[in-house]
Amino acid sequence: MPVELDHPLVMDFVTRLQEAASALPVGPRDELITDIRTHLSEGLADIPDDDPAAVRELLDRLGDPADIVAEELRETGTAASGATRWGLHEIAAVALLTVGSLLILIGPAAGLILTWTSTRLTRQQKRGITAGGLALAIVLTFFLLFFSVSVGPASLVPATPVPVPPLTVTPS
Repeated sequence: MPVELDHPLVMDFVTRLQEAASALPVGPRDELITDIRTHLSEGLADIPDDDPAAVRELLDRLGDPADIVAEELRETGTAASGATRWGLHEIAAVALLTVGSLLILIGPAAGLILTWTSTRLTRQQKRGITAGGLALAIVLTFFLLFFSVSVGPASLVPATPVPVPPLTVTPS
């Protein structure tokens, strides 16, 4: 029986390729990953399931995933840093996860959606922004809860009633 793409060595290779390819723009990234998967499927069809050495040899012939992506970057003329430059989408995501935390649940939820739908951020950047934003949202929520309990609406009412003069209506 031939080796499939769900073989542990192949899955590890594809995972490393996807992580490295996050530096590419979406179109070239998807095309590269599809091409490599197709090449792997064709190469694995001739390898018996009980031959991990042959699987390693196929993966070694392909090369290191980081080198594959670096070559793709050179061929397409795309700079790796250009793929991670922040635009309005990414800035709005961070703003909603931080300052937007004051809009309890709405701001952070919108910030998370924008963060994870960004095509410019790497997976590592997305994880960092998510962790930082959620930590800030939790801290702000506890602060607001503490502040509302310690100040509360009862403290806004004066302790002694203020006399209000009677309303007099004069006929005109």
